Amino acid sequence: MKRLQNVLEQVVEGFVVTRINEGDVCDCKNCRLDMTALVLGKLPTHYVYAEDEVAQSKLPAVAEAHRAKITEYIVDAVDKVKANPRH
Repeated sequence: MKRLQNVLEQVVEGFVVTRINEGDVCDCKNCRLDMTALVLGKLPTHYVYAEDEVAQSKLPAVAEAHRAKITEYIVDAVDKVKANPRH
């Protein structure tokens, strides 16, 4: 079924999980979602109206196009969440 979705959400979630797996970052749901929200709030949206499979096929290109900014924003988000965790 087609649906409207911001493909950057999945991209950023993947980057956040990767960063959490590197260590020294809380992996609770609240901290993970806080970091994701902080990063998404700084990025332009990238909505597609498509089947899930089509949206999934766009993820690598979208990730590569925004990799540098996402990485930069994750560093900032991690610092902010570590300083003020909400768990």
